Amino acid sequence: MNFPACFALLFALLATTYANTEKAIFTAPPAINIETSGPSFEQLQLQVITPKDSSRRLSLPVAFPSGKQTKGVDAWYLLRDLSPDQRYEVRVCWAAVQPTNFVLDVFNTTHVFDTPDLIQDLAAYSESQQNQRSTIKPSTEQQASESILFLRVQAAADFFTSNKTLMSSPPSVDVELVLDPYLANVFPKSLLPTAIYIVILAGGGWFLSNEIWKRLFTGQPGTTEMTTPAVTTVATVPQHPFYTLPSELILDIIDLLPPESFITFAFANYPLLHSYGLAPALSRPRVVYITTQTSIPMLFPLLRLPPEIMLHVMRNLKPIDIMRFAVANYQDLERQGIAPPLSAEVVGSLRRAVGVGVPSEVGDALGR
Repeated sequence: MNFPACFALLFALLATTYANTEKAIFTAPPAINIETSGPSFEQLQLQVITPKDSSRRLSLPVAFPSGKQTKGVDAWYLLRDLSPDQRYEVRVCWAAVQPTNFVLDVFNTTHVFDTPDLIQDLAAYSESQQNQRSTIKPSTEQQASESILFLRVQAAADFFTSNKTLMSSPPSVDVELVLDPYLANVFPKSLLPTAIYIVILAGGGWFLSNEIWKRLFTGQPGTTEMTTPAVTTVATVPQHPFYTLPSELILDIIDLLPPESFITFAFANYPLLHSYGLAPALSRPRVVYITTQTSIPMLFPLLRLPPEIMLHVMRNLKPIDIMRFAVANYQDLERQGIAPPLSAEVVGSLRRAVGVGVPSEVGDALGR
């Protein structure tokens, strides 16, 4: 059984997801003086949405576009207690299983009262609400001056079916109407938790990946600083008489060595071969990879060819290419017995040459 798929299906059945959203962005107008005597906005019987009470779950009637209702059924609301010059977003969310076209318009009071078509639509809607007074939530206390806007929501059915009943009387649509202020007039307030979550997730992922990298390749769990690769080589000058031989004779001897012997010779005499251009420069991450024993090559081997075939391939490579291949895949080659295990002295000299701390077990072997 596919457990993740079943869990996702169960979550989809239990949770209500609003898949469609329509919104309008606006800036609150300056506050206007409200007459305390005479007609008031409460008499319009409109539902009020404020920044403190910013969400409404509603069931809106819809209709197919017609001559009188080109954009569906109108619904009017009051946006009150707005902060002048504050940017807001009002949006309507509904389920994708109820195909509907929504149009949101925001008007200031002067524009509505000065436009005959708007005042007629508002009056008709207000009259239809007179019989639903018990369902209208009381508005906030009236203030002497206040920033107020009218919100008109037009809902038109947007589907086709062979069911004549649904085509003649589309069902109401369950929606959520939300008023969302902007922080600093730039960022919606409702997205702040999402932004914080993304920042925490990104920071935690970076820190965790850094710790995993350090534990796998450097053996230093407490180290969190990322180090830049520094190309350097071992600076000690060997004193063995072999190094006094002419360079042409040394190169002839190297050409006669088989790949596995050449790799062993190269790691034991890395500074010499690097000076002749037969060994690549070692960066700090590469030295850490070579000198750190991990179980990764055994669990996830990159080289799956048998050792015999690998040696046959390497015999056709130039010495510099053999060393590049050996440095890049040392742990796999060491596991196959092609590359030699490094002694504590070689490990210590390589790590000190690039400024990497010597592991405790290597220091004990060296008597330091």
